[in-house]
Amino acid sequence: MIPPAEPLTVPPTLELEKNNLLVLLDQKPLKPRAIRDYMADLQLKLKTLFEQGETATSISRYRCQLVDTVLTTLWQQTIELNSLSLLAVGGYGRAELQPGSDIDLLIIAEKESQLKRADEQIRRFITLLWDIGLEVGQSVRTLAQCAAEARKDITVITAMMEARDLCGKPQLETLATKLSPRRIWPSRKFFLAKLEEQRQRHREFGESGFLLEPNIKESPGGLRDLQTILWVAMRHYRVRSLDELVDLGFLHQGELETLLSSRELLWWIRTGLHVIYDRKDDQLLFDQQRELAAMA
Repeated sequence: MIPPAEPLTVPPTLELEKNNLLVLLDQKPLKPRAIRDYMADLQLKLKTLFEQGETATSISRYRCQLVDTVLTTLWQQTIELNSLSLLAVGGYGRAELQPGSDIDLLIIAEKESQLKRADEQIRRFITLLWDIGLEVGQSVRTLAQCAAEARKDITVITAMMEARDLCGKPQLETLATKLSPRRIWPSRKFFLAKLEEQRQRHREFGESGFLLEPNIKESPGGLRDLQTILWVAMRHYRVRSLDELVDLGFLHQGELETLLSSRELLWWIRTGLHVIYDRKDDQLLFDQQRELAAMA
């Protein structure tokens, strides 16, 4: 599981925007259109910060903080059952949200009966998110269903490994126990599955047409390969970051610095692509290569 992100120094103007957003979220009755417009304006401000030289890491974390604020506030307003849990998973669980990145959520209850009792509340919560312009992907499961789905699908266990609590009843430790390598996906089996997954992806995105215009996320040497290193390390060594692999002797300090600087560059390119396209698109075409070079 992913630990909370380190505290981030937020620009005073963005902190003010965050406070204004909270005022909108606290209005009675709630005005989804006003929140939607304000969120779109905040997205533009993040793009401006990037164009002015802010790092991709900071942009990602700023957006993550804003989305966290929206989700936790609306959850508290719409979900009355205290036994439910809201978790961020996948890239959002890692607190990595480039301007066009997916926002993936996991809603958990201990019992099926609790989900049935809260069904209308959950529907209202998800509908409200879409009404304000947050295009989320969500799964609604019991803890037992989480373990069952994770056992069947390598992508599910991978996303849940990166979960973090957002709101409601904390379930991270319980989920981690149910997903333990001692119960499902022991490290060798997980490694072999990830290796085959990588080979398939490299076959698809490693063709000649992708070499000059790569997919910054999926092509060989892209972000997905870096993430795979961490996923395998998390499963085998039970670490939470690449830095810990130096202490274990798996990486030298110089190798770690190379990985981190490469990741920052790939994040910068991906953020730039999302800014240029004004949507999620990770294909680095010739025209966009020129635009990004001019922004560097």
